[in-house]
Amino acid sequence: MMSPIPPERCGRVCVVGSLNLDHVASVNAFAAPGQTVTASDLVLRHGGKGANQAVAAARQGATVSMIGAIGSDAAGQAYRERLLAEGIAVQHLKEAGEPTGAALINLLPSGENTIVVFPGANQSLTPEDVTWAGESIQNAAILLVQLEVPVETVVAAIQIANRSGSQVILNPSPFRADFPWQEVYIDILIVNEGEAEQLDASAADGDDLPVGCLIITHGAEPVELITPDGDFTLLPPSVTPVDTVGAGDTFAGTLAARLALGESIQAAVVKANAAAARSTLKVGAQEAMPYASELDAQ
Repeated sequence: MMSPIPPERCGRVCVVGSLNLDHVASVNAFAAPGQTVTASDLVLRHGGKGANQAVAAARQGATVSMIGAIGSDAAGQAYRERLLAEGIAVQHLKEAGEPTGAALINLLPSGENTIVVFPGANQSLTPEDVTWAGESIQNAAILLVQLEVPVETVVAAIQIANRSGSQVILNPSPFRADFPWQEVYIDILIVNEGEAEQLDASAADGDDLPVGCLIITHGAEPVELITPDGDFTLLPPSVTPVDTVGAGDTFAGTLAARLALGESIQAAVVKANAAAARSTLKVGAQEAMPYASELDAQ
């Protein structure tokens, strides 16, 4: 059972995470080892799981602040302007000496993709940085985090939220077997099927993970919601996807926003399912993320 949101925190989401410039190549087949394939198109887009989830939350009406790191290059400055245009607070974006992070994405006509990530500036985000920006975490209803920035930085952010009463949503992607689960408390953990299997392996020693609710996504199949009040399966809308890049981030950001705005976890998962499905109908991650008005009109 999620705790009620204090009125002064209602609608506030703080995201600690990555910002990347995505290079999306449209291909007819993924390259085998030693093979070269020719792309029919190449597009540059703003991505990174942290920033993607921040945009998804902002488009659902949340008041969003972003804690992360960009380079002092043109890509970083453009990203700052991009987030401002989405209404996201960027005063806690660190300018690092490394280049802004990047992702190399191969996209099939079916919407399936492979992704190679260059962390760049994201790896420079430190526990000291999130401590300096701690007020944004303390004032938020929800802290939303992933694992595309250093683990010790994520842990520091979660611990600030735990101390201040902000609820924590962790999307542990890319999964880290060395994540120190016993040092933090996670109100909601979002994993896909593969991550769920890795999670089971991490908990094989018999210790219960310090998690309030567990959400397991299965693409187009029903989402599993496991809570202290019972287990539920919630079916996403049926769609024919054009591009699945960013669907998981759309789910996480929408869930965080809807919970921060006071919806129940079941209602928030229903909206997150709908948002993720709708996001696959357009090309791009942030570009395809729906607004609250699109979901509420359904």
